[in-house]
Amino acid sequence: MPLGLGSNLSRAISKPITPGIVTDNLVLKHNYNAGSVIPVSDGAAFFDGADDYVSFSEISLSPHDTPCSFTFWAWRTAINSWDIVLGHNSVANHKFLIFDNAGGDRLMFEGNTDGDNSEGTTAINAKEWNHFAVCSTGSSGAVKMYQNGAEISVSGTMDDDIDLDRIGSGSGNLFGGYICNVGIWNGTQLTQPQIKSIMNKNYAGLTSSEKTNLVSWWNLSADANDSHGSNNGTLS
Repeated sequence: MPLGLGSNLSRAISKPITPGIVTDNLVLKHNYNAGSVIPVSDGAAFFDGADDYVSFSEISLSPHDTPCSFTFWAWRTAINSWDIVLGHNSVANHKFLIFDNAGGDRLMFEGNTDGDNSEGTTAINAKEWNHFAVCSTGSSGAVKMYQNGAEISVSGTMDDDIDLDRIGSGSGNLFGGYICNVGIWNGTQLTQPQIKSIMNKNYAGLTSSEKTNLVSWWNLSADANDSHGSNNGTLS
């Protein structure tokens, strides 16, 4: 049911019925021991692809010389559009983590210089949940990416800084679908075992070691507050 929190986006933080998902909860996690799917969160933020986004105070990172990591769950309404997961209000064509519009088979991590990016090869369909992690090694712009805990092929290096201040948008190419459990680390390159653990949790479930160098975490299950720090988001 919609929560009715006072804006178009916040009213859409909800639990939709999604065909093929065997749980009453919106967001899923993989139980690696049982090989099944079980709930990890009670909701997610819905972005209509037209004018919905979450804004927060700018976070600046230097992935080329300092390890950093990003994790999130995403459910895309369609895969024939550019969908920004994290972006910046000042520019539409860089400073972002974005899915491409050509079959949905790329996740691009692009810095403050247009064209300076790493691209991960994904395998997703419209209207299905996937967890992603993007981790810079802090050395020579190298980047690793993971889909549902499995490492995916990455081409290119990200040799630039990046500034981010929005979830679901830059100044264009808004996200269409659902996003939740967005985490940003500065100074940590998450390992694959850590990613497999983190993808199974909302903020309350993270261990102290998993919170090391965590900058901000937005569950987006009920509001846009930063569960880890004070960088609360504003729903638009």
